[in-house]
Amino acid sequence: MRRALGTPSTEKLGTYLGCNVEVDGRSSQVFNSLIEKVQNKVNSWKNVTLSQAGRLLLVNGILAALCTNILSVFLVPKQVKKKIDSLLCRYWWKGNCDTKGICWRKRKLLEKPKNQGGVGLRSIENFNKALLVKQAHRIHNNGQLLIAKIYKAKYKGSPVDCGLEDRISSTSSWGFRGLAKCVRDCKEGFGKIIGSGDSIIIGEDNWLLDRKPIFKTQESLTSLKTRPVRDLFITGSRVWNNRLVWESFSTESARAILSMHIPTNIGEDRRTWMRSESGEATAKSVYDYIQGLKAEHGSVDQTHSFWKHLWGMQILPKWKVFLWKVCNRALALNINLCKRGIQVERRCHLCGMADEDERHLFRDCMIAKHVWRAGDLGLVLEEVESLDIQTWIKNYFHYLWKEEGPNSPRAICMVITLWSIWLHRNAVVFKSNTTNPASIMGIIHQMKKDNDLGSNIRCELAKLARAKKQDHPNPVALIKGVFNYTGTRLMVDGAWKKKKNGDSVAAIGWVINHDQNVIAKGGGRIRAVSGLQAEGYAILRGLKEANKCGCRQITTLSDSRTICKLLQEGKDGPIEIASILSEIIAFAGSFDFCSIVNVSRDRVRPAHDLAYIARKHGMVD
Repeated sequence: MRRALGTPSTEKLGTYLGCNVEVDGRSSQVFNSLIEKVQNKVNSWKNVTLSQAGRLLLVNGILAALCTNILSVFLVPKQVKKKIDSLLCRYWWKGNCDTKGICWRKRKLLEKPKNQGGVGLRSIENFNKALLVKQAHRIHNNGQLLIAKIYKAKYKGSPVDCGLEDRISSTSSWGFRGLAKCVRDCKEGFGKIIGSGDSIIIGEDNWLLDRKPIFKTQESLTSLKTRPVRDLFITGSRVWNNRLVWESFSTESARAILSMHIPTNIGEDRRTWMRSESGEATAKSVYDYIQGLKAEHGSVDQTHSFWKHLWGMQILPKWKVFLWKVCNRALALNINLCKRGIQVERRCHLCGMADEDERHLFRDCMIAKHVWRAGDLGLVLEEVESLDIQTWIKNYFHYLWKEEGPNSPRAICMVITLWSIWLHRNAVVFKSNTTNPASIMGIIHQMKKDNDLGSNIRCELAKLARAKKQDHPNPVALIKGVFNYTGTRLMVDGAWKKKKNGDSVAAIGWVINHDQNVIAKGGGRIRAVSGLQAEGYAILRGLKEANKCGCRQITTLSDSRTICKLLQEGKDGPIEIASILSEIIAFAGSFDFCSIVNVSRDRVRPAHDLAYIARKHGMVD
């Protein structure tokens, strides 16, 4: 056959779409092309002048994406991932991979999320896991796929089933093993949606929002831990056994259980990813979950609110990175260089009177004091000299944010002043400029102009985005049946508020109109663990009331954009509303025509008022 077709002879199958077909996990050499690909791309940028904020975008957006086709198929050996992580880290600090340079802080700190004190540098190891979990969940949810059928026939289940049930055979393929192992590592991120309740184990599976139930006594733990959730139903019905639930679980868990919706139509219990709004395992949600696990086992920066506000400020990205470096002692100052064994003059380049570190250069230096006193902030710094520079910056920013909001003009002025001192210091060191406070004031003036220009551009872009959003009609989330306008509309809304004692109170309201005449209306309190769940209950209850009134064609108005989007895309959503959405879709099919439309709050004001009254006072007539 080969001779007849004239095809060449080879001992290997080669690659398909960039992936090596014959991967068995025994050697890392087949993945060396990933390292070469990243290194070649970095070398092509070595003559491009970029700030570290710009390099961060390239690392997270382009360099990590170069490997996506491999990372989403195979579990790459740790040795290869560490090498790529090292290249990315070196490029971020140095701008190239030819020389090592100085990495001022550990890579683990850089890889932390921004609100935890890091810069959000992409970790290839965690990114690999996130892509594989996403792939495994997609295969699990789409049983009609050829690969899903093959896996089910060969391994008696999807990668999600085998990973969560710890049924990973050493004889399975490297691809399947990688998918299942990553799912197993993210086990606590998966949960189950109540259907029949037969396969959900009360004390072992995740079926409540965020946590497993907490048992009240050791006796209840022993008797219920390994039993299915259906044993918490009243025998022969689809209703919670209130007495059993309150007797067996803590108050918080009992409230959460009684808030969970039990679908009327008995179906199979379904697996879902609990860490995203859609219920789907997206790469971002899985990556954030893995990073969160590392934070739980490591040291978490207790000033995370400072970092959250800092990265959210409307200022130049390079200023944010600069301030991060100041607070983490990651600047190439004389004292820091000496600690790294580099022999330089320790004295301050501006005043020559003390050792140059962050505290001296930006605050205690005579030149810096003149600038702070003469600037718009008018700061006199003698009283805060006992504080280290990091504490002083964080305390002052917290004060300004509290007084003036997240984009405080004085906070922005403080950032500009720190940045201007740094620019002037570098001009003195590398350009042999003369030390002059007036030069720093000139830089501050120019930086303010640049920032104002950037603010104006951002405002114009925001206006265009709002105008574009207003031009779009209200999205229709769900349509069932054939449209024949009858003028019947259902307005629904939910109200939810958390109390100081940890409990919450929720209510729903609905109004059915026909040609501007009210046919029926009502409201009442319900159990719900979130405002989103209350909105879901409101839609379901409203449809049931419309059915009781004999409505066969109905247009439902809701102000919940999240629920309407989930219905439109056909996704499960968070675990507390997944079964509610399924029943809404099923019940909507009982009408001749039913649509659900997302509208503004004013369009559902009558239902909102009823829900508010019900939340405050109870039932509504």
